[in-house]
Amino acid sequence: MNQSMSRKVTEEEIRCFEEDGIVCLRDVLDHDWISRLRTALDAIPGTYTNRSLMWTFDETYRALVFDSPLGELAATMMRSETCGLLFDIAFVKDPRSSHHTPWHQDTPYYQIRGTQLCGTWMSLDPTTLANGGLEWIRGSHKWGRTFEPDLFNGEFNTDLRLGREQIPDIDNHREDYDIVHFDTEPGDVIVDHSLVVHGGGVNSTGQPRRVITHHFFGDDARFQETPPSRGYEDSRDLGLADGDPFPPDHELVPRVWPKRPRSGWPTPRHWHDLAGTVRSPSQVMAAEKLNTD
Repeated sequence: MNQSMSRKVTEEEIRCFEEDGIVCLRDVLDHDWISRLRTALDAIPGTYTNRSLMWTFDETYRALVFDSPLGELAATMMRSETCGLLFDIAFVKDPRSSHHTPWHQDTPYYQIRGTQLCGTWMSLDPTTLANGGLEWIRGSHKWGRTFEPDLFNGEFNTDLRLGREQIPDIDNHREDYDIVHFDTEPGDVIVDHSLVVHGGGVNSTGQPRRVITHHFFGDDARFQETPPSRGYEDSRDLGLADGDPFPPDHELVPRVWPKRPRSGWPTPRHWHDLAGTVRSPSQVMAAEKLNTD
């Protein structure tokens, strides 16, 4: 499994990320990574959106965070000396699944502010629009607007936080937006700015569409005390005050770049207590595993 980038990211690719808010990089992870990630993910119980925090209890997904090129890639795209991990989550659209991904930004799901924020989107299967591949609105990270996330069950969220707006009706006005899509192969990684608007349709094919996403932050990120928008992403007690930087050794939002020796990887012993009653099957699995250690 490759632990570093197979090639250098170009200045043109970084500028594309900065200007468009989205860039697709080919062949970031090798076949060995994809094979191990598929096997590990298929063993984690859950449905469309509730396989998450996988780095805390699964050795393959822990290695993905600390040993793969993803941290280096994210730091490079953000022009940051360091890279920390906010969250990992798998989105599995089963064959003939009716689940769609509502148009949204990622930043409003987290208690964080800064300019050096990005996500990585990597499918373990070939993706097209037919099986639920995502679309992005190019340049939307520069709108200077923050949208309240709608729920992933199809319901609209009308409880708007201060400074946030309702997401526009994009699907009925697609001609007003610069919408882009990338067909991908396993090992390709799409990097997007955490404020770029994106969404996706259903899986109308007979094959699964398994995607792994990570949300990263760079040097200028700070903890931002905000009311939770949804679930456990932004309701965890990180032990930080508004405006605090994220410590390099924080066990809940760990620094993943520069790389550290395996002996220095954090071992989160109490993650299963953090989400209260909002616990996905993967969190239950984590709790059971940790309680037997």
